[in-house]
Amino acid sequence: MVDSANDLSIEVFLLKKKYDVDTFYTVVNELLDEFGVDAIEDDSPENLMSVEDRITVNIGKKITNELKENRNKMDNETIDEFVQSNEFGHKLEMQDKILKQVWNIAKTYRYTNFVEECNDLRKNFMEERSSYISHQFSGTAGILSVIFAQTRVPEKLFSVWLRTTIEKKEGYVAIQYEGLDGKIYNVNVIHTDEEPPKEKIVGQNPCDSFMLQYFWDSKKWIEIPIKMIISVDNNDCMDIDFNDDGGNILA
Repeated sequence: MVDSANDLSIEVFLLKKKYDVDTFYTVVNELLDEFGVDAIEDDSPENLMSVEDRITVNIGKKITNELKENRNKMDNETIDEFVQSNEFGHKLEMQDKILKQVWNIAKTYRYTNFVEECNDLRKNFMEERSSYISHQFSGTAGILSVIFAQTRVPEKLFSVWLRTTIEKKEGYVAIQYEGLDGKIYNVNVIHTDEEPPKEKIVGQNPCDSFMLQYFWDSKKWIEIPIKMIISVDNNDCMDIDFNDDGGNILA
């Protein structure tokens, strides 16, 4: 059992060491360099793309740049000819060749195992907090190849609902949440016309990442991890209508 978001990050860090993820990315990027393809970034809380998708994007950039270099010499007709030519087919063959080698590297370093264990950690951590109001806005998570199955949409949706609730209510709104340290906090926040500090995302990869947003308590901004909000006014909240047709988004 992982007791806090901070402990979750420690577990993810240990998994990165166990599977030597840094070396995995070094070897992958050395391969890409051999083909003249830009290196991909390591896992990060902001990057939700799979390794395969990141590589495919960079290969696409390489092909696009080569087309741009010859753009003055090509018109729509010659571009169509290029797409249908063996040369374009060779580009696609290069992509397949790279991805096959990357999969072999992933097998060597058991990168898929790393992702699966990270996803399991996250899934179990959030299931233990299934009673939190923020959980009602959560999307489903699963393992798709080597992709981290996370999305910011539920957090964004919940934050819109929460800020609308605060804005429409006269007076303070009570929020109970679990901090990244695992402690339970109770705060009273109120609407302000001041612009809040920019939200930020903390973590090493999407599986231990949390979006932090800021709420005003009349004296200072309170930093709250959106996914860790337990209750809002004891969950006795007004309905929020996004489509002007009534109805509670939580229903």
